[in-house]
Amino acid sequence: SSYLSTGKNYWLLNKTSDNKSWYITDENKVSSSIASSQLYNIYPCLFLKLNTQIDSGSGSNSDPYKLK
Repeated sequence: SSYLSTGKNYWLLNKTSDNKSWYITDENKVSSSIASSQLYNIYPCLFLKLNTQIDSGSGSNSDPYKLK
């Protein structure tokens, strides 16, 4: 179980080599086989450099992390 275990299908922002969208199923499996009209949740992905650090914030909605 993780914070991504929501019991819902959700999008990732990256594409497959044949230009389909990757998504995570409600069972936490990666796929690209369901039509995009059947997915309703979005979880953005960030690509961070190795030297990325948290500059401030607690990670909550009211005090998000600020990176440097």
